[in-house]
Amino acid sequence: MDGYTQFYCTGHTEDATDLLPLDDRLLMRCDMGHGSSGGPMANTNGQIIGANSHGEDDSDGHPASDKLFSSAHQDNAVAVINKINELN
Repeated sequence: MDGYTQFYCTGHTEDATDLLPLDDRLLMRCDMGHGSSGGPMANTNGQIIGANSHGEDDSDGHPASDKLFSSAHQDNAVAVINKINELN
């Protein structure tokens, strides 16, 4: 990999509240793993609904599944974007 090639996954996001009940996270089946943190999760309208955060690793630090988790931004992200737009 040369750092110039963009990788992406397509698929459905799922509510991961049952897996992580203390917050509002999304789950997407994607095998990108390490290095994808901070990348956007977008809906079919192109709206960013979350940012890649973490996956599941084994005891050696290698990806243990294709689960990629994201925090759900929703209203908080909209408030930030609206504030930035007000400043411009």
